[in-house]
Order: sequence, then C-alpha cells, then structure tokens
Amino acid sequence: MYEKLGEFIKKKVDRKVNKPTKTKADIINELGIKTQYLHDLENGKRTPSPALMKKMIMVLGLDKKEQIQLYDLVCDCHKNKKIPADIEEFIIGNDEAKEKIRKIIYENNSGEVK
Repeated sequence: MYEKLGEFIKKKVDRKVNKPTKTKADIINELGIKTQYLHDLENGKRTPSPALMKKMIMVLGLDKKEQIQLYDLVCDCHKNKKIPADIEEFIIGNDEAKEKIRKIIYENNSGEVK
C-alpha cells in the first residue's frame, strides 16, 4: 500500500479502459459520476463516499486485496484518520464484532477501560 489514493484509482480505471469493451465514459456512467469528479479523484482532490467505493469495487472488478487497499487508502486521506468504511459498516451491525474488538482493546490496555 505504497501509492496514493488518486494513483490507485487512476491505475484501476486505466486497467479497465485497456480492455477493448470499456471506455472511460462507460466507467463514469456505471459509477454514476461526472467526468470532473473522476478527474478530482484521480488527482487526490476528493475521496469517494462508502457508496461510491462499493460501486467502484464492482465496476472496476477489484479483487479482495484491492478492495481492502481502496478502503485503507480512502481512510488514510481523511484528516481525522477515520475507520475504513467496510470495517465501520461491519462493526455497526455486529454485536459480536464489537465485543471482540473491546476485548482486544482491554487486553492491550492491561485491563483498563479507557
């Protein structure tokens, strides 16, 4: 995960465009965004929403490793270092995950609740 978000998106879009059946306009239409918005993403001026990231995963055909990289790169771009959207979404609806995460936190903090 050494590249920046914009570079990652540009590389994945270009990879998809290099297939004879897709154009950049096709990808933009499938993502439901404007050309300028894609340009801003590729140049690191904007970050995609969780909903757009899900579309990007489908449209760009990202494998599991690439999906995780996308979520982590978007997270790293936020000033407040947000939790990656895929993890946040999973935790919100999963009490067992919350319990396990808290257990890890407490074990790492010598049993102290912070």
